[in-house]
Parts: sequence; structure tokens; C-alpha cells
Amino acid sequence: MLVLDDLHWADQPSLALLQFVARELVGARLLIIGTYRAYFGNELIARARGDIEGARAFCERGLVISPREIRLLFDLAMLDYELGESDRGELHLSGAVELMQSSNPGPTMESSFAPYAIAYIARTEGVAGQLEMAKEIAETNLTYPVIVPLLAEINQVCLSLIAVYQEDRDAALVLHDALSSLPNRGVTALFGSQPDHVLGLLARTVGNLDQAISHFEDALSISRSRGYHSMLAWICCDYADTLLQRKGEGDRGKALALLDESLAISSELGMRPLMERVLSRREILKA
Repeated sequence: MLVLDDLHWADQPSLALLQFVARELVGARLLIIGTYRAYFGNELIARARGDIEGARAFCERGLVISPREIRLLFDLAMLDYELGESDRGELHLSGAVELMQSSNPGPTMESSFAPYAIAYIARTEGVAGQLEMAKEIAETNLTYPVIVPLLAEINQVCLSLIAVYQEDRDAALVLHDALSSLPNRGVTALFGSQPDHVLGLLARTVGNLDQAISHFEDALSISRSRGYHSMLAWICCDYADTLLQRKGEGDRGKALALLDESLAISSELGMRPLMERVLSRREILKA
């Protein structure tokens, strides 16, 4: 048995050596145990549950140990922009992009999460300077003959958010079918995007409002039952927008209720850009 402690301190050459050794020892009677501090995973769980400050603390602690950890830098940028701290967000985003440009290509967690984070920030906050680069990376990742389902879903969601932001109906139609067909989809909820929410956005982009509303209902049910508070705030806002666009019987009243729920959650969590978005919609409805 070989025990490797504190792997969070390991640099890239050391990790590459470990991967090589693991491949070469296939079939050998040797157990390798590695330990590390899972700041990235803890941050994702905290953010999904609406503990924004806790999520930020995990990111910052992790970056003290691993200052070149791309995923934590992108995560911190997403949190900054979500809280309306655009100057901090721009600083962390530019640092993460610089590291990403020097990283190895291929469908890894780093090369998949990075373009996803760029697409998420563009869709929610309108910061789209690196969007084409993110699109190219995600498309390239999906061309590899072997890609694990988790990474396939992350890259599909990345391209979906870009299609929604760019109002690309043709791409949205293709991506809706692709994301719908993924088996056991749902893991990207931990990264800030509930797949049924994304499917609703794609259906709305295509112009199928009834289908979009069906997806949003599923997203609401899942997010409420699992306690995905920050995602729930966004789902309520996007669902309300779709109802107001459809203008069916009872849609206006339901949209107002959803906006109230979104405002309550975003106010509690300090999500200032979303609060401002919701308030602007309420003002229009009351005019």
C-alpha cells in the first residue's frame, strides 16, 4: 500500500507522474491512496445551497494553497459577478483566463469548467469578452472520441448558455435535443446550472414557450426539493420572463409571484445584479 498525503500541494508535473505510474501499474497488487483538501467540491456544494459567503471562503482558502487552481479562480469570478462585485470579478476572470490559455488541451475538468464559467458569466451578467474562445474550447472538447458523461454535460451546457446569450435559434434547437438525450443529466446543478433550467432557456430561444414552461416547472420542482437556492432565484426570474412573453390566461399573476420569490431569495443572498433585474421587471408590470 502506498499513501500519498496532501495531494492538493502537488504541481502539474507531479500529477502527470502519478497518472503515468497508475497506468503502468494496472494489474499490480498495489493499493494507492491519495488525500487532498476538496476546496473546489466544498465550494460547489456551498454555492448550490445558497451559502455564498461560505463558497467564497472555500475558494479563497483553496487559492492560498493552490494559487494557480483554475477552477477556483473561475468559481470566485462567478461569485464576484453574482454579488455585483464586477471589479473583483474582472480581476479573477482575467487571471483564470490567462492560466487557461497555458493549460493542456483536451476534455479535462479544468478545460471544461473554464469555458462553462465564461458562458455562465456572459449569460447572467453580460460580460462576454471571452465568449468565442469558450465556445471553441467546448466544441473541441466534444469532438474527442472518449469523454466522460460529466464533462460532456458541462460542455453541452456551456454551448447552450452561449446559444441563449447570442439568441442563436438554430444552435439552440440542436443543443436542446443533445442535452435532452444525455443519460442521467443533472450533475451540472452543482456548477450553478440546473439542466432543466437550461433546457427551458433553449426552448424559449427557439420560440417554443409552452415547452420552455414545462422545463421551468421541472427545474423549479427539483431546485426547491434539493435546496438549490441561488439557482432557484434565477429559475423564477427566467420563468417569469417566459410567462410574460407568452401572455396566456393567468400568466401575469404567476409571473408576479415568481418575481416576488426571486427577489426574496436574491435579496437574502446578496445577489445584487439579479435583484436589479427583478425590480426592473416589477416596475414595468406595475406601470
